[in-house]
Amino acid sequence: MFKNHKLDPKKFFKDRDGDGIIDTIDVQIHLSPSCSNPKVLSSIMDLSACLGFETMGMDLPFVKADHKKDPSFQHHLFLGLNDELQAFGLKGNRCDYFLGGKSETDLAKKIKKFATAIISRGAKRDKERTLKIGRRRRKGFDLLNPFSIHGFYTGSTQIPLPIFASYKILLFSHLDLETAAEAANFSARFGLETLFIDLPLTFFIEDKQKGAKPFIYIGKKEDLNKIGLKKYETSFKSDWKSGVFLLPSKRRVPDVLVCGEGEGLKEILNDLSRIPMSSKGGEAPVFNAIKKYFSELREFISRRKERTNIPRKVVREYIIPNEKKEILEIIKRRLEKEPEKITSIVIQIFMTRPEAVRRNIERQFKKWVSQFGIEVNRVKITVLNAYKPGLSWIKEVVLKEIKELNVDRIEIAFKEFHKKGLEEPLRWLQEIHPVDEILSRGLSISKNKIEFKKTTQLKEVYRFRAWRKGKVVYERSFSPKWIAQPYLTPFQRAAKVHPTTGWIEMKINGKEITTQRIKTGIEKIWEIYQRDILRLIEKEMKKVLSGKRRFLPGPVFDELRFDVYFYYPMEPLKIDEERISPLEALHEDIYFVTLDYFSNLLKNKGISNLSLGRILPIIHPGNRGEDERFKFTLVHRRKKPQSFREAVETQITLNEILFKWSKTEIDFSLEIERGNDLKKLKDQLTYFNLSGDRDFRITKISKDEFGRRKLRAHAIGKGFKLKNQLIRKIGRLEDIPDDRPIGYRESLKLIHSFDGIQGIKVIREGRSFEGRSLYSLEHTYPYQSAFISHAKQIIFKPTFFINCRHHANEISSTNAGFKLSYLLTQAPQYRRLLKRVNVVINPMENPDGVVLLKEMLKNTPTDKLHAARYNGAGQEYYEEYFNPKTPFGEARAKSSIWERWLPDICVDNHGFPSHEWEQPFSGYSPYRYRDFWIPRALVYLYLPHLKGKNRSQTRFNTEALRHCLGKNISKDKRVIILNRRYSERYWKYRRRWLERSSCIPEGVEFLPLQKKFQKINYAILHPHITTIDFISEVADEVTRGRQLKSCISAHLQINLAVINLLNNLSLRVKKILLSDGKNNRFIWYRQRPLKFFGIDENRMP
Repeated sequence: MFKNHKLDPKKFFKDRDGDGIIDTIDVQIHLSPSCSNPKVLSSIMDLSACLGFETMGMDLPFVKADHKKDPSFQHHLFLGLNDELQAFGLKGNRCDYFLGGKSETDLAKKIKKFATAIISRGAKRDKERTLKIGRRRRKGFDLLNPFSIHGFYTGSTQIPLPIFASYKILLFSHLDLETAAEAANFSARFGLETLFIDLPLTFFIEDKQKGAKPFIYIGKKEDLNKIGLKKYETSFKSDWKSGVFLLPSKRRVPDVLVCGEGEGLKEILNDLSRIPMSSKGGEAPVFNAIKKYFSELREFISRRKERTNIPRKVVREYIIPNEKKEILEIIKRRLEKEPEKITSIVIQIFMTRPEAVRRNIERQFKKWVSQFGIEVNRVKITVLNAYKPGLSWIKEVVLKEIKELNVDRIEIAFKEFHKKGLEEPLRWLQEIHPVDEILSRGLSISKNKIEFKKTTQLKEVYRFRAWRKGKVVYERSFSPKWIAQPYLTPFQRAAKVHPTTGWIEMKINGKEITTQRIKTGIEKIWEIYQRDILRLIEKEMKKVLSGKRRFLPGPVFDELRFDVYFYYPMEPLKIDEERISPLEALHEDIYFVTLDYFSNLLKNKGISNLSLGRILPIIHPGNRGEDERFKFTLVHRRKKPQSFREAVETQITLNEILFKWSKTEIDFSLEIERGNDLKKLKDQLTYFNLSGDRDFRITKISKDEFGRRKLRAHAIGKGFKLKNQLIRKIGRLEDIPDDRPIGYRESLKLIHSFDGIQGIKVIREGRSFEGRSLYSLEHTYPYQSAFISHAKQIIFKPTFFINCRHHANEISSTNAGFKLSYLLTQAPQYRRLLKRVNVVINPMENPDGVVLLKEMLKNTPTDKLHAARYNGAGQEYYEEYFNPKTPFGEARAKSSIWERWLPDICVDNHGFPSHEWEQPFSGYSPYRYRDFWIPRALVYLYLPHLKGKNRSQTRFNTEALRHCLGKNISKDKRVIILNRRYSERYWKYRRRWLERSSCIPEGVEFLPLQKKFQKINYAILHPHITTIDFISEVADEVTRGRQLKSCISAHLQINLAVINLLNNLSLRVKKILLSDGKNNRFIWYRQRPLKFFGIDENRMP
């Protein structure tokens, strides 16, 4: 009798990394000849599936057709009849186990019993009925992603995870021992990738259960008639060695056939069980080749539908006269008409020019006026800025006059603005921002000694008083010049706006002789824009909407470009990021007013869900000495643009993969939408086959008998071998820039630098609207096992999803995302955090916007550039996340990542302007975004459920996250200093007046999630899956250098705080048993949403 040790299933599994999760099978199963008996093999396949079900990872093969021991396995289990095992009994050591039987029937029963014992360990019956889950209906089978809910498994109505195993395995042939071992390895992989197993799983053809459940048929080519495939004989006449087939069926889910002759069946089972998988599906060389071929085919079909006509352009160009000549002419005319002798002259001019230019104009005018015989010291000419004139007056006139007075206190009183229009009552205070810090620096006094006072008692707009030792030593008043005009000239009923304007006031011998408006160059541009360009846009839009094109997806126009050639380089105020930049304000006005104008047009025409197209105000600020001009270019769309090919693409379904020695053959179906011509599709297939060097060559095209709008094609390809993966050497952390934005091309280099690095997968998510590749970075702990279950990674560990750069001009999140990826892959103290959490990063959601931003940054490298925030169609695409037919691939990427990973916590890393956001022609502070006029802080966050019930779990979770985030952000002292400084400034200029707030917020501010974001918030839409979905905001539009480093640091600390929080959670994963007496069903289950109870102190490195 052979020596046997007690079978202990605990010893058959191993936790290699010590994270408390079984991540490999540590037993090798050795088969004896009797194991090829179909009934015994069915039991062995169930045992293998149970072993796979118990672990998150495995190495293959662990089932072998011989008794040679692989030293990588510590334990060995020998299966067979008693007399077959007898010879090994004396040689067995304490790690060898034997499971035998008197007969094949007895052996099969014992193996099944042992399989049940393994899978029943720790399983609890669902007495409380916690699993109230319904099966999700599905259709078809994705042969390129077999171990997924689109393949062998089905998701629930609530969670798209493999919670149900749709298939049973049916053996219809007697297999040789080596093929039987590969079949057992296949069933082990089947058990590994699912969260649900229904026993018994495997049957022999004679024991086939009645019912409509689909089957995976495994057997020899010569035995096809046993499963009734004789009527499909024509489909299998070709000389193939092995293959995987979807059997024609009228059911929603087809049967799958795994078949071959001789060695072919063993090889195809080997290949199936060892398919490398990512979260997006199979990654085997042949699978990748097929996916590439199908992608090329879709692209070719879409291109053939397009017309190659050149898009029509409409161009208008205007020369902008310099107001200097006009002012000079007025002065000359007045001086020549003056009858009396001129003894003194005082001139005050308002024009929108840089300070250095205005000082030069003062000198030129003074010299020119003195030619009329007036003494130089009797000539006073002041040229103030028509843009922010109050600030110009205080900074350039008042500051000089009080410089030597040694003042110790200042009060600036201002009038409220009460004209009916888009301006706020604080408009005049806003226009002198940040005057207190300018005075503080210039006079060496504390900014706290400079106060603002709102009053209605003033005759002028501003009154400036200064004290020294309690006595008023200086007092002056001033009023800017402004006009009233419609916000939208074509819509006269629209609200009024009151921008400041150019002006000249002239006194001769103390008598005022002229006071009149002089339009600035920027005002002239705005007048052309309102009078001509908006009308032109409406005229061209009517032409487009008059035909059927109004029903096409996407924008009306391809591009509306506004080139402004005007000399006014940005003037930094050397107070954080603040500056004087009227051209930046013009960019913002053109962009947002054009959007508003289009919105009004649509409203008047009763049209919705239509976008205008890319709006590109391009500023050329360094044009000194040349003619200043304004150029408008409207570019019409092509009638069937390439950008929309993904929205109308042909559906391609893979039906068969066949292997014929060194060649691979595929059979696939193409289905077109209603109204399309099947004959044209066939012609396109023929053209595609003749064009280019493809991996596959089509040999046959026929009409699919199972679909009216379907074609079926057969193609032959070459053999596809696994290429040796290059081991990349990732650069240094310092190679990821932290002082400038990362562009699209640079992001691709950084993304691909992570290829082949352990613990990270680079996943191609698709293409953007304009055809650029989209990628995500998936971080998991680098396991030693060759195969890891994606579904179990989600169940056994929480997942954190970080979305970056939704708005392209919010730059810092991409830098922070890449830095986090580097730390998680290269720094051991951070990599260990992945033992308890998965992290998925979408580093650049909006590449089309990023490319556009790069073009704009060439001329204006630190402007806000909101025209580059949206996608390639110039459209906000938040709501497109949930539109499966959206033409915007960038919208599909985020929803695809969420569906694959079901993250427990999501964050959108956003940004806001790093400096003042003013729009003089739109009410000064942008009327749709009042709260963003100046930065309210360096960093703040929007959290859901902040207004929830105090005792609710959702509120508790939010408060726990809030505490964790605040604590982690405070680690960067510079971030906290800047945060405080920005908060003080925001309080002084806005919050104290409008919110009547008596104190400045301490620390990091957390705000309730805005209503518009609640519609797209995963924690609100899917609270049974995602616990919290929040937004982080930093002042990064568009900053560089030290401030950008602080913004990157803030995002990084926020993201690390969440990872740390999830590291300190204790997840309770249950194995639940559901039994109806005949069948036992086991499910891995984790309660969602998360509950943040008993969180330890941070263990962040």
